[in-house]
Amino acid sequence: MAARPIDPHTLQRIDAVRDALLACAPSAEVEEKPLFGGYAFMVNGKLCLGVGEDELLCRIHPEQHDAALERPGTREMRHGQRVMRGYVFVEWTSLQTKAQFQTWIEQALAYNPLAKAAPRRRARQQAGQRTKGLRA
Repeated sequence: MAARPIDPHTLQRIDAVRDALLACAPSAEVEEKPLFGGYAFMVNGKLCLGVGEDELLCRIHPEQHDAALERPGTREMRHGQRVMRGYVFVEWTSLQTKAQFQTWIEQALAYNPLAKAAPRRRARQQAGQRTKGLRA
């Protein structure tokens, strides 16, 4: 199945995030890839930011989660019924100034060195195969 083309507004937002990352963390290893129906920025092998049509996904320190949700235009990320603490969606319409945008970029970058990287898919699959026979 072919990927859906990215609309021009989203492309501009992807460029803005890329430029902000380069400006704030010029020595960071940044990888870009499609993820969750949007576009993800992995910094040093860890999900840091995501660009969607209507929202920016920011991975922040879980201790800042509740305070972040008090800011306008934010919502928590959920996986089914589970709240994903430390992952916050920010509506693009609430990012009216460069300073507002920059604050979220910096907050995500500040947490990145502390964040845990998700295990590689192949490693997770192999770990699951090794433990299958161990369950009662």
